[in-house]
Amino acid sequence: MKKQAQGMDLYLLACSNFAEALETSDGELAGEAATQISKALDLLDIMDKSQLLQGK
Repeated sequence: MKKQAQGMDLYLLACSNFAEALETSDGELAGEAATQISKALDLLDIMDKSQLLQGK
């Protein structure tokens, strides 16, 4: 359960960072947010990320 809580915290941080990156056109922050999202999905043990990214 702790792993999932960490994953959710990281996912929320990543979403916030990604939104800020969009507003400021900060490519480095967007890349960091993408990495955070990937790590968060690993922690949350979400379905195959390739399916998620394709919208399936």
